Amino acid sequence: MIRSMLTFLFGLLFVAAARGAEPQALFNGKDLTGWSGNPEIWSVQEGAIVGSTVGKKIPGNTFLVWDGGEVEDFHLKFEARVVGNNNSGVQYRSKLADPKTWRVIGYQADIHPAPNYVGMLYGEGLGRGIIAERGTKVRVDAETGKPEVIAKEEQLAPVDISQWTTYEIEVRGDRLIHKVDGKVAVEVTDQHRDKLRRGILALQVHAGPEMTVYFRNLQLTRHAAPSADDQSGWVDLLPGGKFTEHWTTKGNWQPDEDGAVTLTPRAGETGWSRFDAYLWSKKEYGDFELEVEFKLQKNGNSGFYFNVGDVASPVAKGIEVQIYDSHGKPDSAKLTDHDCGGIIPAFPPTRRVSNPPGEWNKFHITSQARKLTVRLNGHVVNEVDLDDPKLGGRPPRGLLGFQDHGLPMSLRNIRVREL
Repeated sequence: MIRSMLTFLFGLLFVAAARGAEPQALFNGKDLTGWSGNPEIWSVQEGAIVGSTVGKKIPGNTFLVWDGGEVEDFHLKFEARVVGNNNSGVQYRSKLADPKTWRVIGYQADIHPAPNYVGMLYGEGLGRGIIAERGTKVRVDAETGKPEVIAKEEQLAPVDISQWTTYEIEVRGDRLIHKVDGKVAVEVTDQHRDKLRRGILALQVHAGPEMTVYFRNLQLTRHAAPSADDQSGWVDLLPGGKFTEHWTTKGNWQPDEDGAVTLTPRAGETGWSRFDAYLWSKKEYGDFELEVEFKLQKNGNSGFYFNVGDVASPVAKGIEVQIYDSHGKPDSAKLTDHDCGGIIPAFPPTRRVSNPPGEWNKFHITSQARKLTVRLNGHVVNEVDLDDPKLGGRPPRGLLGFQDHGLPMSLRNIRVREL
């Protein structure tokens, strides 16, 4: 009994370690151990990291670089204040472009006296300039790199950056969130083809008018995504090839001998509005990760639904990932939200990677922190912000489902884990 309990507790600790870590103090409060920068600029005073250009002239922005290596997904919380008519910032997912001058390029959470700039997202040295001003929710287009403002706060309260202010940077995948004193300053989904996925952390002293910046209480929490080898938490939704344990339907779904479940429409059944004939999960889900293999005939059509709040109206009260025979269409044909991997309405996939009719395809779908990622046959084909106005009114959680479009199809190896 004791051994079993120890094994159980060890398993819990292992899973916790895989999913995240405890906050890590990046500054010891005494000296610059663990940091690298120009010693004429950076020092420690009264328990704070201090960068100052008072009485000094620097040719360009310079940085104090944390020596802890690259960071991918994380939460960084710190306090800062700036004295002088200038600004500062914290770099992340960045790289050291010039070790001699400690020049760093990458994403920056800005510390700026202007109300619309404090906490903004800036592309330091990236040629992208301001990516998102304070008070905005932005999506960056994958092809053009143009920021699209989805929502904007009109009234911005001023922030006295000369006083100690708390900043937070929350990064998961291409979703970047900055907070100032606990309030969201920017929320960005960066789908740019050159988006940054990982990199170093650094603190900025800005060229120009004399300035002094102070940093303290820097706490980093790394977010470790489950690895491909982490099989914890998965639930088989077709145990033994049967679906009645996890699914309900009044349609024509039947288990096969090979562990699949197949839809064989009755003669005369067409269309997609027979909602009780869909395959609906018995359980509701919020954030989740799901894998499923599916097989269609030529011109086959179906869909995977999630966050469905009303099974009688899944298109309006849920989100659909399109399942469709897109194989064989010419490259010149325009992609639409009805191509396989499209999100209805209005979000076409980025490419066609469907296998030919009669062959198995595989979806790997992740919905977490209001971000949807769809992988088809190993390729990312869609990344969508679930708070986009085009998806307005959809619930944050709900049932899973597979559509009966009156056309034959098969499903197998359906598994899910809650995140």
